[in-house]
Amino acid sequence: MSANSALAQDAPRTLSHDSTPAFLPPPPSLHPATMPDVYAMEITGDCMHPFYFDGQKLLFSKTERWEIGDPVALFRKPESLKPGETQVLFKQLIAGPTWDYWQGRNRVRYGNVKPMVMVRMLNPARTLFFPADSLLGIHKCIGSMEGTALS
Repeated sequence: MSANSALAQDAPRTLSHDSTPAFLPPPPSLHPATMPDVYAMEITGDCMHPFYFDGQKLLFSKTERWEIGDPVALFRKPESLKPGETQVLFKQLIAGPTWDYWQGRNRVRYGNVKPMVMVRMLNPARTLFFPADSLLGIHKCIGSMEGTALS
C-alpha cells in the first residue's frame, strides 16, 4: 500500500457512548490515546484486497488485545513521516513487541537492539518493517461497519 492509500484521516467516523455516529475534524496528527475505545475509519486504496476494499468502513478498538495475524491500524509518529505520507496505515500484523510494550510496560532494551514491527500488505504482496519507536501505537480491527446500525 502506498502511503496515500492508508486509512483516511479526513473525517474519521467514531462511535459515541450513545451509539450516534460522530465525525471528528481532521487533526494535524492523530494520537492513538485520544481515540475513543471503539471508532471507525475508512480504507483508501486496495493494498489489503481481496479481504478489505477501498472505501470500506472498519471498526477498531484501542483496548482489545491484538495478536499476530490480526488486521491492525498502525499510528506512526508525525515526525517519522516524509512529506505526503499518511500517518495511519492499515495492515496485517506479522510480528512485533508484545501488548505490554505498547501499554508502557516491559520496554527493556538490550544494547543497541531496537524492537521492530513487521506487517504485511496483500496487494501487491509485500512485507514492511517499522522501528517500534517510530510508532505511537497499534489498534486492532474488530470488524466492518457494513451491516451495522451505523453503516
